[in-house]
Amino acid sequence: MLNRRLLRIKAMQALYALDIARQSNFEMGTELLEEFFAPDMKTMEPQDKGALKAQFTLADKWYREVVEESKQVEEHTDPTIVKAAAKALAQYRSFNENDRKHFQRVMLRDVDEVYREYLSILHLLVSLAEVTEEDQLHEKTKHISKNIPEVFFKLKNNKVLQELKSNPRLQELWARHKADFPRDAVKSYYKEYLLALPEYKAYQEKASTDLEEDKALLLDLFKNSILKVKHIEDILESDDLNWIENKAIVKGMVVKTLKSVGTDIDPDQLVLEISLNWEDDKQYFKDIYDNTVKNDEPFEALIHAKVQNWDMERLAVLDKIILKMALAEMIYCPSIPVKVSINEFIELSKTYSTPKSKQFVNGLLDKISAELMAEGKIRKSGRGLIDNK
Repeated sequence: MLNRRLLRIKAMQALYALDIARQSNFEMGTELLEEFFAPDMKTMEPQDKGALKAQFTLADKWYREVVEESKQVEEHTDPTIVKAAAKALAQYRSFNENDRKHFQRVMLRDVDEVYREYLSILHLLVSLAEVTEEDQLHEKTKHISKNIPEVFFKLKNNKVLQELKSNPRLQELWARHKADFPRDAVKSYYKEYLLALPEYKAYQEKASTDLEEDKALLLDLFKNSILKVKHIEDILESDDLNWIENKAIVKGMVVKTLKSVGTDIDPDQLVLEISLNWEDDKQYFKDIYDNTVKNDEPFEALIHAKVQNWDMERLAVLDKIILKMALAEMIYCPSIPVKVSINEFIELSKTYSTPKSKQFVNGLLDKISAELMAEGKIRKSGRGLIDNK
């Protein structure tokens, strides 16, 4: 089941993509200024290229100071320079806002994709039983004189797959999320892999099987065979660029569902939700992203004040994003203990940033969080937490 660590990772990836987009948007502003002050090749009137270049230099300086240094630059006496720089700045801010909305939609869609993959793999398993039945019926037709034992249809009668196939909620979710696994890929797995597996052959040779044996076969196929087949992995990776990262979550959800079949669990609860409380998790997900973006400049200044002997430009981009996300969580998520936030973002730095990032992030967050709590800017309340008053 999806957890908040995965949400932090996906928010971090969205913020990293937004940072790259901002850099591109910034350069596009400079390009706009270059075009604005480029000599007009269509006119026969004499043009002062030196003056145009000087205007571009001043407009570009004005633009860069506002964007890079957050300076409130006084209007230039040359209205042409003011107009050009203001146009570049407006474009930059507009593009950034569009990208902010876009990457938030992307990260939410990425979570939906995790759930769709979970449903898709359940569909694969049910489809496997149907493909097996189709193949055996075909064989029976081809060899009409032969009496093919019912044992060959055993996967069709697998009690776990029967329960999944007949589950109304699962049927509805398959349709809503368009989670059908490609039939050709299922057929290919059946013919090229399943028929040759010793575990499947042994299962087929049994005169009858109980629920636990049916369940054991599916768990074995799923854990040790299906997700290791290249063409199935290729399909999952083509649908989701983050499949390798999402795989453990999806795998855990499928295993839990298979193990739950035949227990006293309510059929409506057999198919897992994306999280225990998706509405709360979704709001957290959006808040951590929005608050990091909204407070980018003050968080940048706060970090800079603590690393005065270190050039901010030399900080790893992901380190800065991780630090800003941690600040957003500590300040704007009152129910999450500060220590939990620090530990979670240290884990992110260990996995996704530089070898030295762990110590750097840990030390900086300890120092900043202590100061913010002393100033009353971090206030925690809720079960197991001390309300800072």
